[in-house]
Amino acid sequence: MVERLYEIILHPEKMNDFIADWEKYIDQRTEPYRDRQNSTGLSDVVLSDDGLEVHFARVYAIITKFGRHQKKLGEGGSDFEQKALLQFDTNGVLLDGQCAPQNSPFQAVRHAEEVAGFLTEDAAEAWQSFLARTQHAPQIESLNIFALEEGGNLIGSNIRDEGDGHVRIVLRELNVAWSSKLRSLLQEHFSLTNGELILTEHLTAQGSLDAIAKSSNKSTNTLRSQLKSIFRKMNVSSQAAVMQSVAMLSSICETLEYAAPDQHAGISRGEVMEVEVDGVTVPVHLFGPKRGHPIVFIHGMLDGVALPKKVLSALQRHNLRFISPVRPNYGNASSHPDIAKAPEVFAAQLKAVVEQLDLEDVYLLGHMSGGLYAFAASPVLGNRLKGIINISCGVPILSTKQFSNLSRRQKAYAFTTRYAPAFLPTLLRAGVAQIDSAEIETLLDDMYPKVSPDRDLLESDADTRAVVLDGYRFAVAQGYKGFQSDALQVTRNWSDYVQANRKPVLLIHGHHDPAAAYDYVPPFAEREGFQLKTYPSDGQLMLYGKPGQVLGDIRAFIDDTI
Repeated sequence: MVERLYEIILHPEKMNDFIADWEKYIDQRTEPYRDRQNSTGLSDVVLSDDGLEVHFARVYAIITKFGRHQKKLGEGGSDFEQKALLQFDTNGVLLDGQCAPQNSPFQAVRHAEEVAGFLTEDAAEAWQSFLARTQHAPQIESLNIFALEEGGNLIGSNIRDEGDGHVRIVLRELNVAWSSKLRSLLQEHFSLTNGELILTEHLTAQGSLDAIAKSSNKSTNTLRSQLKSIFRKMNVSSQAAVMQSVAMLSSICETLEYAAPDQHAGISRGEVMEVEVDGVTVPVHLFGPKRGHPIVFIHGMLDGVALPKKVLSALQRHNLRFISPVRPNYGNASSHPDIAKAPEVFAAQLKAVVEQLDLEDVYLLGHMSGGLYAFAASPVLGNRLKGIINISCGVPILSTKQFSNLSRRQKAYAFTTRYAPAFLPTLLRAGVAQIDSAEIETLLDDMYPKVSPDRDLLESDADTRAVVLDGYRFAVAQGYKGFQSDALQVTRNWSDYVQANRKPVLLIHGHHDPAAAYDYVPPFAEREGFQLKTYPSDGQLMLYGKPGQVLGDIRAFIDDTI
């Protein structure tokens, strides 16, 4: 286990192997306390292992020293950095000393939004989407291409500064050899046909059209027609410009992970507004018809606020409006140091948001661990609140026996939080590194068992998969404090929040939920007098997989209680 602990420093994608060992270790150590009654506060039993804690502390220090920029630019990386045309912070403000050269048309640019004026109409829209995504949940080291109105292309990417950990937007000219990554990029972004790809590959090998015609048994006129099509698709006007672009793309492909444009096409982050609350800015994402019935969507620990576009269609169909504030320590919201008071802090912010937006007859929708925060916010909203809907939310932990039915990673984190909190920061920090890495999808292996409804959905529905991965990045945009605060809350007996609620409650839960064991939900609903809608063939992701049915249940609950 110690060997694997050190291995994840350089190979965060192997976090799952370490977690498997850690789960066995913590399971054995906590065996005597398996059926222990859970108080509302911290555990009265704290396990320690001085020898192991030393290793955990070392690994935490090393990962922290490395920073969050896991992938290195490698030899020649400094030259790559120097070729940046412009660099902005995540709000689009030009960084000090990062102006374009004097002979560049971009010399006067001081804000990222001004770049849109140099781009084609479609590219300008894509650029605005890229900026919004960067503010919300930046995908580190992604590669995005934007066509210039006057010909040529720009390449934009998000890089995390190894010094201060902040994300910066780096924009480069795509002016300046061939691989499978490059082929995929040219095919997916520029829609080059197989014949055009073959021609481009031959051209990068310094082949002339006449020589290529002889070797391919194609006429020179056919190749010229293909070349003109390549010019049009790549937004360039010469063979030299094609070669320069391909050469630069090839070198960058070896450094950055290319994200195909359609990976994000099926998800939405809604319209974003900012609400000022006591000097703090609360980002609020809005989805659905403007006159739809207001539902405050409260995100959980790993799900974020992005939605598959098929959810938007269901919102329209049922005339529902999602108002989704970002909780402190998540996404680009404010940070808050007192993680023990996270529910109360969010409740106060939410009260101000609801009042400033003048929302009446509002419902709270707690998604996953967001359900706890829905109960915590209920008393402060007064008569403006009509009810609570919780989807895939857990229940108060009355006994640590409830942890035993969780999936491997949730179980390991739950027992660690409850009985061995000294080890938790290292686990969480290593989890952040895994999400930051190019192997982020390995996290799905631990979160969702291979033979399960959730895993089937993730493998068959690209939009749901994109939303889940977006949620992971959203969760760690500020590090692991959001994880830490939620882990502390959901592993305790939070019945105090439930008892303070006086509004009707609907619980929507799947029988195969890997994080909130279904067996404990019906007794909880019966004990508290809550309505319960069950999904026997589903897991945790019903909102994404069956939005029409889930939102139909919510619409019926609203109609019955309004």
